Amino acid sequence: MVGQVIRRRACRATLAAAFLVSVACSTRSCSVTDRWLARSCTVGEDRALEVELKGAGAGAERKLIDAFVNGPGARADEVEAEAGREYDEIIAALNAGRTYGLPASEIAKLRAESKQVHMRQARDEYDETYRSDALSGLAVVASPGSVTFLQSIAANPNSTYREAARSVLQKAGLPLR
Repeated sequence: MVGQVIRRRACRATLAAAFLVSVACSTRSCSVTDRWLARSCTVGEDRALEVELKGAGAGAERKLIDAFVNGPGARADEVEAEAGREYDEIIAALNAGRTYGLPASEIAKLRAESKQVHMRQARDEYDETYRSDALSGLAVVASPGSVTFLQSIAANPNSTYREAARSVLQKAGLPLR
């Protein structure tokens, strides 16, 4: 159950960030990379966006590498703030006796988690998802520079994203080295 709660949090963080980007995109034109990084679907579910991303070539490559290296920036702050509001709602519901059928052990775990921990986990999960999406975008672009960058991450035994890079290379049918 805790795993389900954590997955729901990651999904909510991604969707919250996607909503924030979609609101910003409605007021100005957004690049294909912004839309890629804000999407809430997995690779293969939005073929039109993949085709557009692949067609963006070197411009998308630079933006995706930058997104991976630098992370989501201020968007992570917005996700963290939303997680703080979510935490307050969860605790208020629990204090009002609304347990939504959760077992007492799960409720105890939710109560034991501090607001700061909840917010930090949401931020970290969003950052990880954002960087992983940048890697998957690089596999879609599949330019020589994108592939070389992915291969360097996949070959780095110290990289937190080594397995993610290996996975996107393999799924895209690109060489690991």
